[in-house]
Amino acid sequence: MAAALTPPSGTRSDATGAAGAQFGEPAHAGQTATRSVWYRFTAPSNGWARFDTLDSDFDTVLAVYTGDPSTLDLTPVAATTDPGAGDTVRFTTRRR
Repeated sequence: MAAALTPPSGTRSDATGAAGAQFGEPAHAGQTATRSVWYRFTAPSNGWARFDTLDSDFDTVLAVYTGDPSTLDLTPVAATTDPGAGDTVRFTTRRR
């Protein structure tokens, strides 16, 4: 189950060593999923959102989708992967 991210800002620290990939999970930023941790976010208003993994001590991939990760009914919004630790995605939000 995806943990909630609460706007407008915050920090999470999660261990990913025991994480796995869901069967049929999409390739995030073109990278085959091997370990993934999912979060859910509901935009409080229209505007911009930014998420990053800049304090990570390992190479990360960061992707944003709309839809339901439990059914893999997903539409890509933004994704990035950069060599080294830390990625940032920025995207527009629309409050539904």
